[in-house]
Amino acid sequence: MVFQQLRLIRTGALEGFRDYVFMLGGDPDPILRNAGIDPATLNAPETQINLAHYVSALNLAAEATGTPAFGLLLSQRQSLDNVGAVGYLARHAPTLQVALEELSRFLRLHDGGTFLEVDQSDDTTLIGLKFSGAEGLPGIQRVELAMGLLLKFLRSVMAENWTATAVHFEHKRPASPQYHERLFRCPIYYEQPFTAVELPSGGLQTRPKNADHVLFSILRGHIERLNAELGSDLVGQLRRIIHNQLENGPPRLDEAAAALGLSRHVLQRRLKDFGTSFQTLQQSVRFEAAQRYLAETDLPLVEISGILSFSEAAVFTRTFQRLAGMTPSEWRRENRIR
Repeated sequence: MVFQQLRLIRTGALEGFRDYVFMLGGDPDPILRNAGIDPATLNAPETQINLAHYVSALNLAAEATGTPAFGLLLSQRQSLDNVGAVGYLARHAPTLQVALEELSRFLRLHDGGTFLEVDQSDDTTLIGLKFSGAEGLPGIQRVELAMGLLLKFLRSVMAENWTATAVHFEHKRPASPQYHERLFRCPIYYEQPFTAVELPSGGLQTRPKNADHVLFSILRGHIERLNAELGSDLVGQLRRIIHNQLENGPPRLDEAAAALGLSRHVLQRRLKDFGTSFQTLQQSVRFEAAQRYLAETDLPLVEISGILSFSEAAVFTRTFQRLAGMTPSEWRRENRIR
């Protein structure tokens, strides 16, 4: 059975949303609820939410506050940290070209519906963005927020006063483009066949300021594992959600189903079609995470138990022993990475 893939995004993408809506005289919580987002999830930036709900929140905020450039302006109130580990990886890459390659490959860990592509010629490079996952919804707020963040990232690598050769948007010219002109400070072309930032190709060899090559290597290994866990199907998405839920307590079927935009019964039925269940995936994610903590850290067993949301260390030990055939301490002695 084949299902349409649901696109997810980290709630970190809504960094600054509530404060900015308040500043504009609006009330963010009803906007979030009307978009299908629990306001409390904004306190956990690693939580995954339905991408369509995220786009709806931006659209509703722009309408409620009477701010047509809401997405663009919000981007400048956000930090580059809101992209999570992928953003840190890009900032510590050896060159801008490598940073863009890493973003192109791993951006889906932050935003499952935005795709970065680099088209390079001898003289000119286009850094393009393509969008999916919220079909049927107006996309201008989402597009302009992403482009604003891309520009912010490029200036963090180049210089604060850096300007692109040109910026291209697929949508129409806004009625009041003064914010766009003030931010981009370069020719802006609307109703184009693509959305992209244009710059000289030589700029790709620029070295990001304060890049740490050792940290880059460590982050890349971590992100490779996350990327492998995510997969490209419903099961992969659910594993990622369960992994994030562990930070706030035992994983819960109802909340995982809501994050995927499904009812618990529909989710259970689809998992059955894939030959698995929520409980099986939860156990697998916990077991794999436990193995990483045991092999790669010196954390005491009681702390690992708490991180993985077991009710007590004894339960963690019994569960691990049943799956591994040995106690956590025995497994650690045999598999410790030194």
